Amino acid sequence: MRISLIGRVRVEFDDGVLDETQLLGRQGRLFFAYLVAENARPVPRDELAEALWGETPPATWEKALTVLASKLRRVLAHHGVTDPSLLTAAFGCYRLELPDGTWVDVLEATSAADIAESALGKDDLDRARERASLASSLLQRPFLPGEDGTWVEAKRRELSDLRERALAILADANLRAGDAPAAVSAAEQLISLAPLRESGYRLLMEAQAAAGNRAEALAVYERCRQLLAHDLGAYPHRRPMRPIARSSRCRSPSPRPPRR
Repeated sequence: MRISLIGRVRVEFDDGVLDETQLLGRQGRLFFAYLVAENARPVPRDELAEALWGETPPATWEKALTVLASKLRRVLAHHGVTDPSLLTAAFGCYRLELPDGTWVDVLEATSAADIAESALGKDDLDRARERASLASSLLQRPFLPGEDGTWVEAKRRELSDLRERALAILADANLRAGDAPAAVSAAEQLISLAPLRESGYRLLMEAQAAAGNRAEALAVYERCRQLLAHDLGAYPHRRPMRPIARSSRCRSPSPRPPRR
């Protein structure tokens, strides 16, 4: 199976596609998405109810969860997923354990960002760029668009932070590899996503300097200074930019200042 929770909820099987409109309505979509995103964690029934209905679930919420679970089992069985251990209810929890080899976009993005970070630490720049680019690409669209609620909003923030991390890795890896234009592009995307993150401006300044655009680098600094002063009453850290290597690879960066 291939499961997408970013953008429209979608499940691809060998024999066809299950669209979110076939997932038993709004509660069915949230029920499925929550269990998938929790990656086989046993989820307490009351936690699941709060994700579906907020702090004031209906009086019959326990029965409603049982009905949703039964309908989900039938939908999956219709597409050949019949293992009774896939969706279980025990000890007051629901647990969805997907078949081996199932691809899930939010889990794949998390794994890709972690691999990219590890690869960057080992100076495996090609691997870092490939995985960071994948993570950023997967996370471009919103999580469960049209939904709200505490859990959905928290998950969106988590995935936004993950995309920020992937873009920072991508910009840094491109800068170290000597691909200044690609570093500029990644840093600009990072700033667009997190305009108060000082490290994004620093990456963009270094990328512009590496591309030979010193005036642009100074303009980025001034833009950062004005934004931080206006919104936070703070100023950028005055730390010299890393020297630009003459070869195709740049020196590894020194530690970045804390995120603001």
